[in-house]
Amino acid sequence: MGTYWSEELETRYDVRLRDDQLVIEHRRHGSAPMARLGADRFLTAGWIYGQVRFVGTDGAVTGLLVSNFGVENLRFEKQSPPTKPR
Repeated sequence: MGTYWSEELETRYDVRLRDDQLVIEHRRHGSAPMARLGADRFLTAGWIYGQVRFVGTDGAVTGLLVSNFGVENLRFEKQSPPTKPR
């Protein structure tokens, strides 16, 4: 779960747990449920998201790769949680 940023697309995707279901969200494209295909791979119902694979090191997720009809393994970097203003 978390927020993921693509420098190439200059956009972000949010992955959240909603009603015990992982969903991926984009502010313009809405949300889509994610169905598990493997340990780190998911298929989404939305055409824009396609297949999503979480990547990282030592068990920590550092990003995700999105593959759909027009792109393969487009990288999104996991963003640190925002700090609370003082």
